Amino acid sequence: MAAASGLPLTSAETQHLVARYSAAVDHYAPWPNWDLWSPSVPDGQIPWTPSRDGSPDHFVEITEMGYLLEYCSSPWRNTAGAAFDRLLSRPTRPAGARRRS
Repeated sequence: MAAASGLPLTSAETQHLVARYSAAVDHYAPWPNWDLWSPSVPDGQIPWTPSRDGSPDHFVEITEMGYLLEYCSSPWRNTAGAAFDRLLSRPTRPAGARRRS
């Protein structure tokens, strides 16, 4: 994510990223190993990559979801850009609601 390296994002770019990451969260949420701290995830070796088979959309890769943390802690964030982190703090579901299959 270029914003972590100092490229200021426009509001449209920020909204696009939030939409893509939110869609990815909704896509991966039913995966049984999404919440690694859940008591339902067994100890030991587990698959780290959920299947993307049959998906008509291209979602943010599971390995790229951590880029949000990189952005939030980057010392090079450009304050002239849109406030990406404030958009991320808005809940997409009611508080406490979790999507499970």
